[in-house]
Amino acid sequence: MRLNRLKTIMLLSVLVSAFLSTSLSFLVVPVTSQSSTFEKFGPRVDSLLFNIAYSLSTEWGMLESGAIDTIDWNLPPDKIREYQTNPYWADKIELGDVTGLWYWELDLNYMPPNGSAGPDWRGKLWPTSDRLFRKAMACLVNKDTFVTEVMGGFAARMDTFLPPLLSGWEAFPNGTKFPFGTPGGIPKYDYNITKAKEYLTAAGYKDIDGDGQREFQNATHTIQLDGTDPRYVKLQIYIRSDDTARLALGDMFVAALDMVGMQGTYEAIRANAGTCWAHAWKYYDYHIYTGGWDVIKTPDYLYDVWHTSMDIYPIEDGNNYMRVHNSTLDFWLEKLKYAPTISDAKNALFEVERIIADDVAGIPVFDDVGFMARRKNYGTFTGEEAYAGKPWLGFVNEKGRGFYGGPGFGFSALNAHPQDFERGGKFRQGMLNDVESFNPIYADMFWDWLVLDHIYDRLLRTDPYDLSTDIPWMVKPGWVEGTWVNATGQTNTKISFKLYDNILWHDGTRFTADDVIFTFKAMFDGLSPLWYPDALNIYNITKNGPYDITFFFKVRSAWALHWAGYTPIIPKHIWEPLSIAERRALEPMSSGKLIGTGPFKFYSVYPPSGAREYIRLDANPTYFRELVRPDFASPPSTPGGKVRPVSDGTVELSDFGMTIGYYGDAKPWLNATWGPITDVNKDYYIDIDDIMETGARYGLTGCQSGYPPGYV
Repeated sequence: MRLNRLKTIMLLSVLVSAFLSTSLSFLVVPVTSQSSTFEKFGPRVDSLLFNIAYSLSTEWGMLESGAIDTIDWNLPPDKIREYQTNPYWADKIELGDVTGLWYWELDLNYMPPNGSAGPDWRGKLWPTSDRLFRKAMACLVNKDTFVTEVMGGFAARMDTFLPPLLSGWEAFPNGTKFPFGTPGGIPKYDYNITKAKEYLTAAGYKDIDGDGQREFQNATHTIQLDGTDPRYVKLQIYIRSDDTARLALGDMFVAALDMVGMQGTYEAIRANAGTCWAHAWKYYDYHIYTGGWDVIKTPDYLYDVWHTSMDIYPIEDGNNYMRVHNSTLDFWLEKLKYAPTISDAKNALFEVERIIADDVAGIPVFDDVGFMARRKNYGTFTGEEAYAGKPWLGFVNEKGRGFYGGPGFGFSALNAHPQDFERGGKFRQGMLNDVESFNPIYADMFWDWLVLDHIYDRLLRTDPYDLSTDIPWMVKPGWVEGTWVNATGQTNTKISFKLYDNILWHDGTRFTADDVIFTFKAMFDGLSPLWYPDALNIYNITKNGPYDITFFFKVRSAWALHWAGYTPIIPKHIWEPLSIAERRALEPMSSGKLIGTGPFKFYSVYPPSGAREYIRLDANPTYFRELVRPDFASPPSTPGGKVRPVSDGTVELSDFGMTIGYYGDAKPWLNATWGPITDVNKDYYIDIDDIMETGARYGLTGCQSGYPPGYV
């Protein structure tokens, strides 16, 4: 029912006059200048659905049928060629090239469960504790053939644990590239069966009885490796079966093992992500694993993976699940992590990479250099007929991530919308595997954060097209970096931020500095697998005001800004009442505590039990970066004239008055000119929310095309 317009105007004029006399800062959305190719506001869609495939072939099928809008995994070579050459797909699927911020490797476990490094463990042989054995394994990986034949050339060989996108770090301060495969340089292992045999023999793995299968022999032991000798546990090789590339890598590797006389000495366990994760990260009882890492944009993450302190066994989820303990490596990792300048960091990085390669702390194999894919048009779904066939607008192919985004990214879901609709519809994201945990302290799988990164915000985000640019997100531009001197005279880093004061948690509680302070304490106390390293070197966080904080670090480091800026912020009022043990055990999705500040809020999973088909998030209606256009009108151009439906760069009385004047209108509009533009928040209904959005920005200048400053 529509109210009498005159009465409505009179009533709202009184209400709004009172409203304007109060502080309006809480509703203002101040943002900074932005690129023309992505938006720092949203979301535009009503819902974000994560459709779970459980296999890559199923996910490709979902993309081709239109059941999903984009995928979370690089395309295999055959699909790339099909989508590039088959005219049927020309108007249906768009490819986006991507060199990933990730890598795939063979992980080598230095230590058995409950044991320590060495050739013997409780009288049993643990081969991957032996450096010569690990060198032999490195010579059995045919990286070049894998890249060209299995990956069809859509991959890059890796000889260090920095993916190609970060190879610019691999140079000394004078610009000279790090040397590889030369004396004094970073060791490089090519596929070499003869060399592998030599390393195995030197390590004591010999064919003593001439039967074509190696045994182990040293000064005190001769051990059969075929499973008949209780002193030897067969090599446990876990091969990810859900990833076709890692499955092929594992198969190639075990075939090479057979070629050097190691047949019958191992068990190749081909299993899904959950099973492999459990044995690598929970039980620590594997020898070799076809692992993969999604990494950040700076090389200090090498500390977080390889430093001895990151081995938290027997607690699960330790980053150093390879259980590498190397004091010389630790020394240089600390030099890298705590480098006061980039020049210092690069010098340390060389030593880190040289030692990792020489000790074979793992075997880096490849990184995708290929394509992601998305649907060009909205699919056909019951109840969504208005959007069917409409071209998708706003997709962002993020550097190092692709269309799906990634940790601290996700601009496609924030920006995408069907053509002709500034807001509306559902964004369907394909997912290879289900979420293992919704717990933001302990979740550490790729798919966990594919979902959680839309629920929880971070102080900073990264420009999707320029990894070197940090975008102030929950903080205002102009943070201040400096130093402080501790009681012993050591100079350390400090950083001060001013937080936005218009952010709400999904349950309506206001976000404050207390939430930031609590987050880092919780991540530290809980030994969070992903976020503990960010909190590790914080001495203190002081609250200078409810929205003003300063981080004081224990060290001086070039990376400190990112430690503070890229940890997801969690709500103090939800998590503080829980003990550390209760926090670890909490499943916030099922307990109603999955509360963030992000652009989407949790709605449901389907089905509620058993194998999930999808996870649904809905747009956060109180997101502090929501879509609004409060500047849509201009005063009359001549005395006595009419208000004009044109943005003039300032939110003033003409905008405010017209919003009141069309209160109660809805799509289809009574006035085709004024209805759509007085709908300030683009929800197809003009109500008190539109009036408040305009009033909150009354007097704001510098608007372009109707948006507040920085929106376009």
